[in-house]
Amino acid sequence: MESYELATPEHQRWITQLLADTRANGGLAPVDLKQFWIDQEIANRDPFGAAIPQVPLGAICNWECVFR
Repeated sequence: MESYELATPEHQRWITQLLADTRANGGLAPVDLKQFWIDQEIANRDPFGAAIPQVPLGAICNWECVFR
């Protein structure tokens, strides 16, 4: 059995909607950047907290990053 089949019907709807939004956005998941950075600040204060809105972004962008 695949992961999708193990998901609850509610989660299956979320997955289906996210995939549709991603396809409609040229293959990229839509992100509310303003809210992302607000949530990032909260998550950074307590990275392992039970009530954080997202997993904190741990990427370090320095001179090794390649931009296109």
